[in-house]
Amino acid sequence: MKVAIITDTHCGAGNDNQSLNEFFLKFYEEIFFPYLKQHNIKTVLHLGDTFDRRKYINFHTLHSWQKRVFEPLNEWCDRVDILIGNHDTYYKNTNKINSVDELLKIYSKFNIFSEPTEVEIDSRKIMYVTLSRQKLHGFFLNFLLSAGETFGFCFSVRLERAPIVVLLVLGPRF
Repeated sequence: MKVAIITDTHCGAGNDNQSLNEFFLKFYEEIFFPYLKQHNIKTVLHLGDTFDRRKYINFHTLHSWQKRVFEPLNEWCDRVDILIGNHDTYYKNTNKINSVDELLKIYSKFNIFSEPTEVEIDSRKIMYVTLSRQKLHGFFLNFLLSAGETFGFCFSVRLERAPIVVLLVLGPRF
């Protein structure tokens, strides 16, 4: 199984600074997409913070990302799984309204995860965890106490005043 993992792309970063936007887009066009094709990687996992701001998007920036990142991903990949990050949510305490659902659900190969979800990729179980701070502690306590078999899980969460925590745990079956 080959999976490309990316995170914290922050579309619109730097208050939609177009020089910064072009720098990000060149990464995809000159490094990321050629690497996917060279290694025949058809599954991409994005661990959160696809967008930079909670409450709005610059349409020029969005258009450039649609044409140069999201559409090429949808064309090349068999599967693009996106976890909701804290920058993607409108409210800080819930994932219900988020930019990824609102802006990327039009892409047929994009799977958007705003709640903990167990998925299977290439006969391997993986737990995607994307949580608001309020749900984090209880979820992991219940999950760890009830996990009957070993499987991998990925999550992306920002704890208050702490850096982004990204963890991929792989059990013996991986």
